[in-house]
Formats: sequence, C-alpha cells, structure tokens
Amino acid sequence: MQAFPLGFAMAEMALPLNRLNRYDRHNHSQIPKSNRLLALAVSRQCKFERAVLSRIQSMQHPKESHIRPIRTTAILLCLLLLLAVGFSAMAMWYWLPGRIDTLLLTAPESEIAERMEYSLRHSSTPYQDLARWMASDRAIVALEAANQMQSRIDQLQGEPGLAIADQAYRLAQALKEELPNYPQQTRSRVHLMASQMSNWDLGTFSAKQGPFLIVLEDVIRDSRPSATSVDLAASDQMMQNYLRSEQPSDATLENPPKIDRVGDIDLSGGLPWKQQSIPGDAQRKVAAQPPKQEIVYDDTEVLPANRRVTIDKPLKLPTLAEQPKQLPPGLHASDPLPDFSHLTSLEIMWKLHLQNTRMVKHARETLIARNFNADDLELATRLTHPDVAQRLQLVRELPLLARSDRTQWLYYMTKDPDEGVRYNAAAALLTSTDPRLLRRLKADMATDPSPRVQALIRR
Repeated sequence: MQAFPLGFAMAEMALPLNRLNRYDRHNHSQIPKSNRLLALAVSRQCKFERAVLSRIQSMQHPKESHIRPIRTTAILLCLLLLLAVGFSAMAMWYWLPGRIDTLLLTAPESEIAERMEYSLRHSSTPYQDLARWMASDRAIVALEAANQMQSRIDQLQGEPGLAIADQAYRLAQALKEELPNYPQQTRSRVHLMASQMSNWDLGTFSAKQGPFLIVLEDVIRDSRPSATSVDLAASDQMMQNYLRSEQPSDATLENPPKIDRVGDIDLSGGLPWKQQSIPGDAQRKVAAQPPKQEIVYDDTEVLPANRRVTIDKPLKLPTLAEQPKQLPPGLHASDPLPDFSHLTSLEIMWKLHLQNTRMVKHARETLIARNFNADDLELATRLTHPDVAQRLQLVRELPLLARSDRTQWLYYMTKDPDEGVRYNAAAALLTSTDPRLLRRLKADMATDPSPRVQALIRR
C-alpha cells in the first residue's frame, strides 16, 4: 500500500464527513438516522487508515528510540563472542596443557596409557609432549612415554622420506631439547632411537635433510654413554680381583725373597738419559728405517680467487699422528724454513697450530701469498683447531655464514681427522643442488674409514 493513494482516498472520504458534521451542528434534528450511521462508519474507517498510514511511515523512517535496543543487543552479543574466543584460546594454550600434565602424572597406573593416548590425539605438539614426559620423575609415566615414542619412530620408518621430513625433524629437535633432563637409562634408550633414525633417508631435495642430520648427530653424541665411567668401573673391579688373588700370606711376609739386582744400571755417572750410553745397549744396532716417502698431490688446478684446492681433487686426510698437539716442536732458529709450495692449502692450514712460531709465521705468509685475507686466516685457524669441539662448532656455523665460498670450506672439513666433523660437513654439503659437487663428494667419501659417513653418503 502506498502513502499517496491512501491519503488521497482519505481526503475524499473526509470531505463529505465534514459537511455532515457542519450540517449536524446547524440542524441536528433534520439528519436521518441512516445518514448518522454512515457518518460514524466513515469516521471509523478514516481513523483505521490513519493508523495504518502512520505505521507504514514509522517503518520506512524508524526513530532512534527503536534502533537503540537492537544496537545494544548486537554489541552485547559481539562482546560475549569475543569473551568466548579469548577464554577458549587461554584454555587451549595455557590452562589445558598444564591440566593435562597434572591429570596424567596423578593418574592410576591402569589409566596412564589411555590418558596419554587421548592427550596425544588432541595435542598440537605430540613429540614435544612425549619428550617432556620421558623426563618425568614417575617411572611408569617415563616408561610409557618412551614406549609411545618408540612406536611412533617405528611407524615413521615405514613411510617415504619426503612425507616424514618435517615430523622427523620435530621429533629429533624435541629429543635434543629434553636430553639434558633425562637420566642415564633414558639417555641410553634415546641413543638407540637416534641410531635407528640415522638410517632414514629424507631425500636429497628435502630442505629438512641437513638440519635433521645435524640435530641427530648432536643427539647421538650427547646421549652416548660415558666410556670413562665404564672403564673406571671395570678397572676397579679388575683391581679388586687382582688384590684378592695376589694377597700375600703371613709366611711370605716373614721370608721375603731376595731382590735380584743383576743388570742394574749404574747411576754413578748420573741419570740414564744424561749418560752417553746405557750398559748393555752398546752392542745393539738400530736397524736403518727406510726413508718415508711423502705423497704429494698436484695443486695446479686451483680456484680463480686463490690457490686453494678445488673439489675436483681429493685432499690428503691428516692422520692422528699429524694433529697439531702431537707434532714435533719444529725447526731451530738457525735452520732454513721448508718449502710449502708443493703443499695444498689445507695441509698448510694444519701447520698454523705448531709450537714453533717461525713455522706458524711461515705458514701464514704462504697462505697470504695464496690470496688469503684476515677473515680467511681466522677461519683457517678455527678449521684446524686442536680442540674437536671448536671444529664441530665451526661446521655448524659455516652454512649460516654470509660467505660465497662456504661450500669450499665445508669441503675442507670433510677431510678432518674427527668422524663427527666429517659427518656434519658431509651432511651439510648433501643439501646442495649442485650435481657436480654431489658426485665429487660421494666419490671422495665412499672410502671414508667411518661406517656412519659411508652410510650417509650411500643414502
């Protein structure tokens, strides 16, 4: 119904009504009864139409008093929704994790497995939760968590490498973070888990392959049982057995045997190492040793920037006897300096930690002549540091350094005497997409003395 036609009709109907009203006022007695009833009906119809018209106009143009309750209700609903979302987030991230741990740690032994499975199904970080529960003071909780972790490792082992790359990295990272909190028995079990995971092949093109191998190497090294304590315990037991079997009797103490002094060294001439010769050794002749032939590798193919060995040529792996701590003191002040021109850059780097300052200076000057700058010399000093821990730290930092030649430095570290350093360097290089580098690396490391490094290269 539109307002204009309705108002026009009401105006037409109101005109005769006004006439009737005026006529009624002048001569009320002359109006017939039927006309009075008609006028009353018309008046009621007009009132109804006016009410309808006002209702329509109020709907088309609502007043502020009508809108305000709706707006207040909408604001209250939005506030309630925000409070519900905030409470859910707080419960999910703060209250529920602590509550779940409390319920799990205080649960009866028969319900621990069921509650743990329920918690893992509704957890966004199941590996971190399992690693944290493995460090629990309650033995049954730690054992069940270790069993759950082992079952998950067994499940992941049957999956393709690329599909489990992210899960494998998060699992290894969780074990590494909680490893300091584990007792020795749990550490031994974690060591077995890490050894099992070391055979996984996540794929050469996986971005998690290198970080996973580095984290796993840390877990294997830190969880390895202490050989020193085992050896000491065995030595103490052997000493006790020896003392029990060799304990002298009273009869032996009463009649001690005579000490045979035949062949004693005469000390009248001074200490043995200060005498000209030791009695009885004059007739001995030392067999002449054949001259040691040193294998020299050709260093003609070098990088354009400096004379460093390229990845096309294998480097001489320093033996344990050639490490800086075990090298001889070196030359005297009057002796001429040796010629390092036939040595590779890596072999010269290992001479930076000699005890003889002249040799160290000569090695530095030779490297500078091969276009080594101050940063290169500092990196070379760290690369050949006598402490294995320093070299392990460097091999982890090299992939993150802003150097264009970090691949060459990592390749240098694949020739390190320590197995762990070579393993980490090879793991970092395997993340490269250069097929030439990968072929050269696999060819060089295939004859590595470490079975773990060979297994890594085969994968």
